[in-house]
Amino acid sequence: MKNKILAFFIVLMLSFSLFAEENIKFDRYRTEPLRFSMGYGTYGVSLDFSICTLRWKHVFWEIFKFHGAYSLEESASHNDIDPRGYALKAETLFGVPFFLAENDRHEIRVAAGLGLGISRFDETYSTVDAVSEISYVYHFTNLLALQFGVHAAFPLYFEDEMFAKSDCERIDGSKCYDSIYMPDFEGFVGIRF
Repeated sequence: MKNKILAFFIVLMLSFSLFAEENIKFDRYRTEPLRFSMGYGTYGVSLDFSICTLRWKHVFWEIFKFHGAYSLEESASHNDIDPRGYALKAETLFGVPFFLAENDRHEIRVAAGLGLGISRFDETYSTVDAVSEISYVYHFTNLLALQFGVHAAFPLYFEDEMFAKSDCERIDGSKCYDSIYMPDFEGFVGIRF
């Protein structure tokens, strides 16, 4: 299955290169209305889409990104307890682009932001995450680009229902937890319009 997915993306990338405009300088300030990507990581298979990435001379803002991931039983790396982890989050990212060629075709993007939603691993869940992303973007045309990179979400708040200490209570009345949270790491590949 992994070989078929890899072959699909190689064929897709080669077909996009047929439409590449070789000597055109790309508009680095153009708003990108959509992004679709697929990935694989600690939570299993993921699908992401973004709406509206605003770009300025030295920064960009990916206003709304939806991230969804689901761990399939046969692909989970943590199937000794519960093989199904999932993540459903809305994220916003601010970043810096680094252009690698005079025509702005090659770009490295480094971004950080905030994610709100739920990511659940065994009995541990997170609702607020600090998000980071590093990616390479290759612009085939002014309206189409290939992007691949890595994405990470680290919890700012999480609880663990499984390891709650029954004999411990905090000052505010909440229970004490002795837990470990699995950050959401993934590699991804996708297209931007």
